[in-house]
Amino acid sequence: MHGEKDILFGLSSFRLHRIPYQVLMLCPPIPPLWDNVRDPLLPKHPVIHEILGSPLHVLVTNRKDRRTAKNVRTHLVESRLPAGAIVDSVLGVQTCSPLFTLLTLARDLNTIELAMAMYEFCGNFSVFKPSEAIEGLLKTPEAAELNRQPGAWKRVRSSAATTSGKTSSLWMRPPLVSLDELHSALDEYPHFHGKTRFREAANLVTGVTSSPFEAQLSMLLALPESMGGKGMPLFTNNAKIALTKEARKMYPHNFIRADLLFEGNESRPDIDVECQGSIIHENEKQAISDSDRSTALASMNIEVLWITYEKVSNASTFQSIAGLIAKRIDYPLPESTGEALRRENELRRNLMIDWSTLGGRPM
Repeated sequence: MHGEKDILFGLSSFRLHRIPYQVLMLCPPIPPLWDNVRDPLLPKHPVIHEILGSPLHVLVTNRKDRRTAKNVRTHLVESRLPAGAIVDSVLGVQTCSPLFTLLTLARDLNTIELAMAMYEFCGNFSVFKPSEAIEGLLKTPEAAELNRQPGAWKRVRSSAATTSGKTSSLWMRPPLVSLDELHSALDEYPHFHGKTRFREAANLVTGVTSSPFEAQLSMLLALPESMGGKGMPLFTNNAKIALTKEARKMYPHNFIRADLLFEGNESRPDIDVECQGSIIHENEKQAISDSDRSTALASMNIEVLWITYEKVSNASTFQSIAGLIAKRIDYPLPESTGEALRRENELRRNLMIDWSTLGGRPM
């Protein structure tokens, strides 16, 4: 492990935490940054060139260590860091922990972008788009062996994978940060720059999601009208629904996960909003038909609405979808005109992006 001055920070740390386990294990270590800060070959290192980008963002805790260089950009943090803020990596350098990384991003991202990063780190997914060179590594016998190890992330195949064999940029893994950690972070880092933006962004995260689409739809529906959202009542992300004996006859599972669950009342049923993106989850949705799943939930007085990414990504059709959901949950949806429409368009400009580019660099 390198010295204490080789600590990745901010966007570099964010990109590092998005790298799947098996890719990390196939990559060569990064050379000592401080000793090679002006080396013209440093940006050509495979990990830096293919993934992290240049300049690298590096943490320093002493003003005398600040320097200006083409390859490395230093960031001064003089406040005392709590235990666990800095963690080791298999690449030879240290990096900010996932939670501390989110705090550092408050300097670089706007509130919506920061909330998106929080959704990813608190979610069951990461988005990593391998370069052609890394795709080649992932086809080697060494990668196949790593894919079988307990720490491996599971890559999701595209909906066209059955015919083309195409893989996606979506990877499944356990959350890197819990929601409790997210909301208590400022207790650990009370004096950190950007805490106001961090708090605002954390309050926009509705729960644990399993794909960018689930996070995008959650924000479009839940964000207040002042931020361009629909301001809908609270729903539960990734809600666990235990199936009754009768429901299990139609759908042989003990429980299912609802992407977005709006709880019902005496006058209306629960509403399960399911997100169907251009990539597919390798879970029970593939094992049993969607119709069987919907029928099983219907037997429990739970209505299922299947929402596609293509419809949500279109501003006009999304208005119809929002209206449908609002009608089902008895929510008076305000008309989108004038200033409200401008805010909605601004939200969509920040939110409906290629998620792999979050943080300013294609992954």
